[in-house]
Order: sequence, then structure tokens, then C-alpha cells
Amino acid sequence: ATLLALGCAAVARAFARSLLAPRAARRMDSAAHAAHLLLLMRQRPPRTLAMLPRLLLAEEAGASAAAAAAAQMAWARQRGQGGVLARCSVGVGVGVGALRGAAAWGRQVERCRAVALALRLAHPPTARKVAYTGRALPLASVYMWRRRRIAALPRAERDAAWERLHEWGAAEARDIIETFGGFYRKIGQILGTATQMMPRAWVQAFSNTMDHNPPVPFDFIRVEVERELGAPLEEVFAEFSCVPAATASIAQVHFAVLRQSGAEVAVKVQLGNERAIMHDVRAMHATSVALKWLGLDGGIDSPVICQAYQELLADEFDFRVEAERMRAFARELAEEAGLAHLVRLPRVAHHLTTKRVLVVERFRGAKLLDVLKGAAAEGVRPTCPPQVAALHGANRRKRSDPGGEHSDQGIDNNTSSSISVSKSGAEAARNVEAWAGLFRTVHRLWGYMVLRMGHFHTDPHPGNLFLLEDGKLGVIDWGQTKRFSEEQRLHVCRTADFMAAESHAELAAEAERFGSYALARPSVEAWSLVMYTFFDTRWTPFAHVNIYDFNNSLLAQNQMRGSKDGFPLIRVSFLVRGMMTSCGVSTSMIVEWHPLARRELRRAQLPYYGALHARASRYCSRAHIYCRLAAAAAAQAMGLEQEEEQEERLRLLADLHRVGAAGAHSRASREALQALLTHEV
Repeated sequence: ATLLALGCAAVARAFARSLLAPRAARRMDSAAHAAHLLLLMRQRPPRTLAMLPRLLLAEEAGASAAAAAAAQMAWARQRGQGGVLARCSVGVGVGVGALRGAAAWGRQVERCRAVALALRLAHPPTARKVAYTGRALPLASVYMWRRRRIAALPRAERDAAWERLHEWGAAEARDIIETFGGFYRKIGQILGTATQMMPRAWVQAFSNTMDHNPPVPFDFIRVEVERELGAPLEEVFAEFSCVPAATASIAQVHFAVLRQSGAEVAVKVQLGNERAIMHDVRAMHATSVALKWLGLDGGIDSPVICQAYQELLADEFDFRVEAERMRAFARELAEEAGLAHLVRLPRVAHHLTTKRVLVVERFRGAKLLDVLKGAAAEGVRPTCPPQVAALHGANRRKRSDPGGEHSDQGIDNNTSSSISVSKSGAEAARNVEAWAGLFRTVHRLWGYMVLRMGHFHTDPHPGNLFLLEDGKLGVIDWGQTKRFSEEQRLHVCRTADFMAAESHAELAAEAERFGSYALARPSVEAWSLVMYTFFDTRWTPFAHVNIYDFNNSLLAQNQMRGSKDGFPLIRVSFLVRGMMTSCGVSTSMIVEWHPLARRELRRAQLPYYGALHARASRYCSRAHIYCRLAAAAAAQAMGLEQEEEQEERLRLLADLHRVGAAGAHSRASREALQALLTHEV
């Protein structure tokens, strides 16, 4: 704590010397002197004690007097001399500091306001960064302080204490984001969709930031569109809605009708200043560095993720790039992937698209976000529209696993109990089957982009997915995409192949050898659980444990480092799993990817698991894990002690067995496994 105080005092002193009055700079020097004095008191008490009278009588004592007197009191207590003299010295020091501080407070406040105003006029981005840091660091400090206090509570009280802290923290963070706007609203969108990473209070606080941000006045939109198109609004559009259809962090969307063709279009207008937003990104990166240093990033290496997001954001300020991407993706998915009968991308009016204005076809249908929100407000599972069920319901395999094991996949029993199923059993099952067919289309779409093209949409949150009137899936907002190199693409193909075959040793070796990430305490079991949790949509014990659940989070206990290239794919799997959970679907994205991964590995002339080979590998892997758990249970029943590291690996092994066994065994087998793990056999 003393070293931290020294560092803060040094920064404040440098700031004071450059911007504040000399007297304020001297006060900063005194505070640093007092902090240094406290450090010396712990190292060389006799020598430090001789310096106290000189410091107490110094002209610039100020706050240093109180600190030095407190140090003298601590020294007197150590020597057993906490008598009247020590108390008097403390009283004198505190009194001197209080009087001088009160006298100077008014002058310093006015000077600070003047400095802040001058900084805003001279360099607004720096003033914004300083203001944001002043709001964000206290929030992080409270979390750091409360984390230690909560850790000391009994286990039964920790969850409630964390819940109260998260409710307060989410309200504070939302106020910060609403105050500063800009790129920070994009952070709110990420927090509002990270249902498997962030606490529930944070997700609820930011769930409305995807499309319902404060709108920009229409006068600004008119001026911007007319300047970009070089013509009055009335000459280009027969109708132009003054009410925005959606407002996000970087752009605002209005519906319109073209004058020449009469086509209904959506006009996307860029709001933010690129330079200012990139300043916000750098400020956010500094905050993420501080969170990692304080141990509050939940083990996800937040500075690297912030860098990855900065790369994704680079092309989002040029709508011409997004328009060209939509045309290229639409052609590839229609001609090569064979998904034109299931998926639609909006057609672009290229002659009306500029760097800051994008004009595309207007989709008619329901936004998936609105469907999920409406069902959540009523406390029921969402109902799949009939036209979507008719088109995508037949798209679902009778058995989601190519090996034919997962015959009972359907309603997700791990979904929050706050959602009630108001339909009959058969109707609810048909509804889940319809949603499962839709999400199989989602899996196929993203599987083709990732494994075949190596270039994919990185922001599939429900606000960007439409359930169109003809039943097709509409995908919008192609500004954020990630492009893999050929080596990275084949690495993902091999990873999907090993995950589908449940070849845990090969999966761990692949992650360590070719991956761009590392674990603090790597093991085969830890790697497998991380990969299934963060790169698949199947159920795992850690799939719905937020990163601030320090007692149960896998990454809080075994931190991941350097996940820059893996972050976009992690975000895709988390967003899709969150939507699937809301719809009661529990299937595996990797299982759907496996045939395509095999095909790509065959094209590259690399080894792969065939369908029968993968099925045999899964059976052997589960049998091997089951035998190891049985041996461990027998050893414990005989009273044999195990090392702590071995016990941790066995816990991870049990979780890994549950991942492989989810939906693959009969109810009797699952009960036998539970009995084995609780040593009742």
C-alpha cells in the first residue's frame, strides 16, 4: 500500500508541477515525503524518528504533518510509549494539517476547475481521458478492497455479498458509460451480451445498450446525409423517417424510401469522430491494464482483448468497406455454401454509399433481440415464428451428434429457473425443435465462414439477427469481421476435429503448440475444459459461471494469457450460446462444424478423424476418464491420501466427464456417475 501511495504521489507531483501553482506542487512534495517517511519507518525506525520534529515544523507541512504524527504515534506504540506526549504530537499534527488544508481548499478547487477548463479547450481527448480515469479507478478500487473482505466471509455469505457489490458496481459503470458515450457505449454492448462472462447485474444493466442508446437529433442526421450524398434529402428519398430505428455507439439508423425505385431502405449514418473514439479505446486499454494489475480482469487477459477489439474496430469507420464485405459474403454464401435458401444479407445501394453513410435494403420481420426481450418480460420461453419453424425445423438433424449419441438433446435443463414453460410438453418440444433448427443454420453459417473462408462476422448478438417474414435468417452489421491466416484457419479446423472426437491429449497439445494463448497452470484437463467452454456452445460446468465468481470461475483460478486471436471466436460462441440458452436449446456448435472441418483437413492433406473413428474415440475417452474416476474414488474409500495437485486434476477430470456425458447417456448412467463421484459406490 505504501509503494502504491508513493507511485500515486509521484504522478500527482508531476501533474502539479506542470499545471498547478508552485504552492500546490510543494504540498504534493510534502505528501510524497510523508509516504516515504512511512516506508522508512518500517525499515529504519530510529533514524526516521530523528527526522520527525524537522518535518513537523516545516513550512509546507500541510497533510504531511498528520502523516508524520501518525507515524510517530505508531513508533511510540511499538516502543510501548503511547503516552500523553505521543497523543499531543498527533493532535498538533492533525490540527496543523486540518487548518492549512481548510484554508487552501477553496483556492485549490478554483485552480483545479481552471486547469480542467483549460485542458478541455486545449486538448479535449486528454481532458476526457482524465475525467474517465477519475470515474473508473475508484470503481476498480472498491472492487479490489471489497474482494478481500468478501473472501474473509463464510462461504454461505459470499454469494449474497458479491451480488450486492455487483448491483452497485453495475449502476456506477452504467452511469459512467451514459455520461461519456461514444466508444464506451460499445463496451456497454459487450457487457450486455456477455451472459457467460459477466455477473447477472451487469448484464441486466447493459442489456438495453445494443439498440436503445440516446438518439442524435435529426438536424445533425440531415446535415450529415446531405453533405455525404451531395444533394438535398428530398431529392434522393421520397420518405425519410425522423425517428431513428436504432442508435448504437458509432452509428444511427433511419428508415427511408428511395425516390427513383421506391425501394424501402435503411440508412446508417456514422455519428462518432474516429480520432476521439480511438482516444477512448486507448483510455479503455489503460483501464484494462490497471484491472489486470489489480487482479480484477477475471483471468481473461483484458489488455490483450482490448487490443484485439481495437483491431476489429479499425474498419468500422468506413462504410464502403462494410458494403464491399456484404457483397462478397452474400456471393460466397449463396454460390459456395449453399445457404441462400436459409440466410439473407441486405442488398447494398452502392451508388448511395459513402464513407459515413450506408444505404441498404430494409429487412421486414422480427428482430431476434425483440423476440427474446418480449419472452423474458413475460417470464416464458420465446416462441419460434411459424414461418421460421417451417423453414429451419426440417434443417435440424434427427440426432445432433454425427455419432448418433445425443438423441435426447432438447430442452436445456440448465437454463435459469426464472423462465417458465407455459406450453404443453409436446408443444414445448416442437418449439425447442424449431429453435434448434434455426441455430443449426447459425452453426452452419458461422462454421463455413470460420473453417472455409477464414473470414467471419464477429458480432452476432441478437440485435444483428432478423427472423424475416419468409422465414429466412437475416444478418446485418458487417462492420466488424475477423480474418484468419491460412495457418490459423487450419489450426481451428484441427481444434474442431479433436474436440468432436473428444481427444483431450491432442486437443491440449494443439492449443499449446499452435494457439495464441496460454494458461497459468496448464494441464490436459484444464485445456480441454477451457476449449469446450470458450469455443463451443455445449453445456459445461463453467459455461454460466461469470469471471467475477472467484470461487468457481475456471479462468479466475487458471488465468488465460495472450488470447488476442482467439477473442473474436470466443465472443461468437458466447453470444450464440447465450441466445440458445434463452430459447431452451442445448446443442454443440463443434458437432455441426466437424464435417466441414474434416473436409478442409482432407483438402489440405492433413490427418483427421473420420465419423466412425471419432465415435470410437469418444467412447474410449469417456471410458478412460470413468475408470480414472473410479480408481480415485476407490483410493479415497481406502483412506489413501492424494496430493493437492492430483485432487485438482481429478476435479477437472470429473467436470470433463460431465461435458462428454451431457445428453449422451441414459438417466441411470448419469445417476451411477453421480453416485461414483460422491463415493456412494
